[in-house]
Amino acid sequence: LSGGRRVEDLPAADRAEAARAEDEVRSLSAEVRKAEDEILSALRGLAERYPDYPVVDAAWLRIGEILYDRGDYQAALAAYQKALAAATARNGDLADKAQYRLAWSIQRLAEAAEKTSLEDVDQARREAARKDMWDKRVAAVDAFESIIGRYPRSELVGDACFRAAELRRRSGQDNTDPAKRSAWFESAVQRYRQALEKGGPDGPCRAAAEYGDGLSLLMNGQSTEAREVFRRLLLNSDSPYVQDAYWGLGQASLNLGAYSDAAAAFEQALTVDKTTETAAKARYG
Repeated sequence: LSGGRRVEDLPAADRAEAARAEDEVRSLSAEVRKAEDEILSALRGLAERYPDYPVVDAAWLRIGEILYDRGDYQAALAAYQKALAAATARNGDLADKAQYRLAWSIQRLAEAAEKTSLEDVDQARREAARKDMWDKRVAAVDAFESIIGRYPRSELVGDACFRAAELRRRSGQDNTDPAKRSAWFESAVQRYRQALEKGGPDGPCRAAAEYGDGLSLLMNGQSTEAREVFRRLLLNSDSPYVQDAYWGLGQASLNLGAYSDAAAAFEQALTVDKTTETAAKARYG
């Protein structure tokens, strides 16, 4: 509840009203779930009985969306694969969307495997989950990048470049082998710049791609190039990455031995917001 109040601290009448509201939400959720189950059953029946029907790709795509929203990413992946196959067979206009959603499903599975690799109490399961994470992360990169090659005119190309870049940068951060780490960062930079090119000046991922570009350069030891990227990013004072860019500029300057410039950049980062994780990094350089 707002203000940090607990339900048990409310007056009896308010507690009763809160309980009724909670019961109503449960009831509505159950009704929505039942309606979705009916939709899934109808769509599956249509898609399986009439595989050559003109809208079978749309049916499988909708099935995937429902399953994805439920968090059943493995089942969603299977549905998106069928949507992609159907759309490709009939040269339909949903193939790029099916490929994009397929890639997101694989990424979610990779994230789930990563969570297990960090939290499971059993070492063998953690190691197996980490291998699964890497396999699925590579598969997600391939899936996003397939959009770039197969559907170059799709409106999803810019975002696909950005998603692939993010995964490549994360893979660089998580890799302990210096050569592989550097290769991941270099390929991330290429994809970030492709995202900037394909997404246009007003693309929704533009600011994030600019920052990711600089961060990948910085993590790859290319501090001079990173510093220039962060400076360009800071030309846009409305960017949501202003504080991060100041931190990056400070870190790049520090790496280059420009200590007064580094101190000034870190100080600017702190003036944006002193309560964030980025502020904490800027505070301690």
